[in-house]
Amino acid sequence: TLSHSIILFMKPGTHAGGTSSKRTTGQKRSQEDRDAEILQLGLLQQEGEAQKKAGNYGEALKAFNSALGIKPKNAKALAGRASCRRALCSHEAAVSDYDAALRLNPPDPATLLSGRGIVKAELGWFRDATEDFQAALRSDPSDRLAKRGLQLVSHLESKAPLRIVTLFGFQHITSMNTSFVERRLSEFRIGGHETYWSLDGKCLLFWSAAENRWKGGRGTDFNKLTQGASVGFVGAPLGVNLLSPSLPRGWHEWDGKTWVSSQKSGVSSFGPVSSPLRAITLAGFKRPNLNQVYTERRQREYIVNSRETFWSEDGSFFIFWWAPESRWRGCSASELEKIQAGRSVSYFAAPRGGADIFAPSLRKGWYEWLAKSWEYSHSAGISVEPKTSLPRTVTLIGFRRKSMNAVYKETRHKNFLVNDMEIYVSSDNSHFLYWSKVESRWKGSTMSNLQKIQAGASSSLIGAPQGADLLLPSLLRGWHEWDGEQWAFRSMAGVGGLGVANANEVAKSQSTKNVGQERRPPQPPPSKRRKVPAALPSREQLVKDVFRHFDKDRDGLLKCGEMYAFASAVGFEGSSKEWSEEYGSICNELRKSSNPDQGIDAASFWTLINKDSEDGCYCSNKELAGMINLSWPDDA
Repeated sequence: TLSHSIILFMKPGTHAGGTSSKRTTGQKRSQEDRDAEILQLGLLQQEGEAQKKAGNYGEALKAFNSALGIKPKNAKALAGRASCRRALCSHEAAVSDYDAALRLNPPDPATLLSGRGIVKAELGWFRDATEDFQAALRSDPSDRLAKRGLQLVSHLESKAPLRIVTLFGFQHITSMNTSFVERRLSEFRIGGHETYWSLDGKCLLFWSAAENRWKGGRGTDFNKLTQGASVGFVGAPLGVNLLSPSLPRGWHEWDGKTWVSSQKSGVSSFGPVSSPLRAITLAGFKRPNLNQVYTERRQREYIVNSRETFWSEDGSFFIFWWAPESRWRGCSASELEKIQAGRSVSYFAAPRGGADIFAPSLRKGWYEWLAKSWEYSHSAGISVEPKTSLPRTVTLIGFRRKSMNAVYKETRHKNFLVNDMEIYVSSDNSHFLYWSKVESRWKGSTMSNLQKIQAGASSSLIGAPQGADLLLPSLLRGWHEWDGEQWAFRSMAGVGGLGVANANEVAKSQSTKNVGQERRPPQPPPSKRRKVPAALPSREQLVKDVFRHFDKDRDGLLKCGEMYAFASAVGFEGSSKEWSEEYGSICNELRKSSNPDQGIDAASFWTLINKDSEDGCYCSNKELAGMINLSWPDDA
């Protein structure tokens, strides 16, 4: 600019007004430091985005954390970190990052609102997710993620099982220390949100929009509440969701005169009604406070050694699987983080060798740490609540390999465990689901591969999102499926229902004896092995090879049908008619070089593949390699 040129030609130390001034060394350093920080901030942001695109979420998280260390109020870095945290199943932390980014009032909030809506939908916060998607569309009516998000949350809300929430710790309103079952029908909603009712119908939990918190009150006040009243006698912390995985405590209750806070009161557990959380009771221990009911927690925040934990009603103690000793152990809640980090701390322990805590061999003969030594007790042990110990069932839907769409029943027999965990076997005994410790995900394979997988192989036909719980109450979707040549993302494939096996069926059949154990397993069909290149091709060459792979008529253009095959490989689940509309939209966005009637050329395909936004379709090198049956290392 003209003003910039004038400044360049002025004498050193002269201001635009003509006066001479010398900047101090401290001022110079300050400016140089600010310039260096701006440069470093940009580099860290680029590094985070690049690592995220490559699927290296841990490394991306480090880069975004460093960027936020330089500039905490950075909406882009907060959004990037939120995306990584979601991928790593830290959903509550992801929501917090999106909240922080939106508080900065960015000029285009639609992307942030849609991103937060997806996380909330995965958490099962269906109403909150809907509100975010609607807000995104008010900001940007063309936001495709928000449109798809509304469809997704509507589907999940109609299919997901009802939830049951248990409260604990109230001293004055003791009637609230009970379980509440979700009522999702419109006639039970308050302010558009579901309500939760005690089994006797005398109390309910509801969302108070006026106070921005969940509250509990009398069932007889329901009509007043629907008309806008906010009467109640217990209240959650402000803004905290009732179904928060971290199970926050610190609720308030009315003591008859004033509101009092109780740090131990709040949600003790929540889970699906159709597949109840399991409970065990400890008895016979010399420490009397150990002898109480312990309820299962499956949230990521409470996982130890990839296994669920069991927590006392007051949240003071928990039981966890300790793989190094092949035994279940128990400890104070304050030691959770140390144990998750690998420390060996415990106050009581089960006999060795039983990964299934419900096995009869673990009912008695536990140990207790007393007077600086372990003391064996023949009578100390557990009892199991029969209703919660029935085998669970998981129904899978949405896979193109039809045989995978089946009901799978839990099997906890020691001969069928994989990585010390139960498996789920299809009703025809042909397939099973197992936890892959190496990949930190649930996978599905044929029963003929069971022994190989138990020995350490990682054979599979389908795979769940990394780190996610198979029994997620909101129904775990977005799985990948091997189609014979590559891994394809299926946005709506996954868990379609949760339940428990019929008690009479369990009594009649000794479930695991008939799961292929007594006969020689059938030999698996020959599988296509991926080609391993002598040297990895460049990304440019990889994209060219993928383009040629889908260009079936070799005319140098990808027409609607050929692009439909590519879209299916990256997760498009719609019909050919729906794709035709999407294809036209893509061509319009690439209008300079693409025509819907002619097709997408190689240059436009390159642009599309490398564009990481709602109007692009970024694919990592590994994803591209999978499309052409090429092996690609994780770290390349």
